[in-house]
Amino acid sequence: MTQHTDQQLRKVERALAEAYRARPDPVFGADWTRHVMRDIRREDGERKQPVWSLGIDRLVWRAASIGVMLAVILAGSAMFDTGQDEGMDAAPASDELEFVASLIE
Repeated sequence: MTQHTDQQLRKVERALAEAYRARPDPVFGADWTRHVMRDIRREDGERKQPVWSLGIDRLVWRAASIGVMLAVILAGSAMFDTGQDEGMDAAPASDELEFVASLIE
């Protein structure tokens, strides 16, 4: 294994740093920008949905949101339903109305 002195290592380090600083900045012209944008559009075009699935994803999300709203309405109506109306006939209600009418007269 070769031993290097500190002076030789510093000399190599300075040469590498100067070479790094002296390199030219990349120049991006109009052609480069146009090619990059063309590649982006091309890749975007490759990821488009197949013809048979157009609109199906939106339909699924709309149906899901309508289903959630119906479930919330059903749950709310079940929560506020007291069950007092069950088994109640129309006859007692009409008797109450006759009683109220007699009080008003």
